[in-house]
Amino acid sequence: MLSSVPPLRSQIIDKKTGNLLTPWPDWFNHAYTSMKRGELIEATYHVESPTADLVFFIASNHFRAISARAIFSTAGSSAEAVSAQVRRATGTQAPSAGTAILGVTFNLKATANTVQNGVMSTTATDLELSDGDRLAVTFSGVLTGVAGLAVTVTLRA
Repeated sequence: MLSSVPPLRSQIIDKKTGNLLTPWPDWFNHAYTSMKRGELIEATYHVESPTADLVFFIASNHFRAISARAIFSTAGSSAEAVSAQVRRATGTQAPSAGTAILGVTFNLKATANTVQNGVMSTTATDLELSDGDRLAVTFSGVLTGVAGLAVTVTLRA
């Protein structure tokens, strides 16, 4: 059961079985390539105190991002706006140079412990991941006070 697994920085959850899939190289080479078209997986980024943009998922198959959600336990406390974006990076792109998959960023100064449902980009190609593409969380504003952040992206093979 998932509750017995300590939180990882990045977790992949099989939507069909609810099992946590261990992200080791053999798993990347076997599980993704054997997925059937239409199957769903979730890629989750979790960090106690975010400090920098970070890749949390590497595709080894074709996927389409269909939804994204975020939650945090403590809201940002800096004076300016503080937000998070999920981006698709290709080739040698840095996370911050990737294409935004959200039409509206997650507000990290909103009410804590409240799930935010992402508004996905309306450009279909923004949501498509190919083999080797990465998902990353990028930040704007000063992250002072933000804690317990989790971002989950649901992907369809």
